Amino acid sequence: MQNRIMITGAGSGLGREIALRWAREGWRLALSDINDAGLQETLTLVREAGGDGFVQRCDVRDYSQLTAFAQACEERLGGIDIIVNNAGVASGGFFNEL
Repeated sequence: MQNRIMITGAGSGLGREIALRWAREGWRLALSDINDAGLQETLTLVREAGGDGFVQRCDVRDYSQLTAFAQACEERLGGIDIIVNNAGVASGGFFNEL
């Protein structure tokens, strides 16, 4: 392994914390989210923690954006060793109301 990890939903919350955990180990990270500002903040924190990588806006509901992100990982990192598919939106309420 070459310590390359792709994390979706990395602009905040759990995705950001996962990114920071691997950054502290010196991994190279490919980070995506639909929140551009959050992604930039995560990348800054990743670099402060000792990691490096790149960010790319990606809506995981759009197959063309996913394939573009995968291609960017190949071009910029030479591939990926681990994928953390963290992106998603949660809603609360009664089942019949969702």
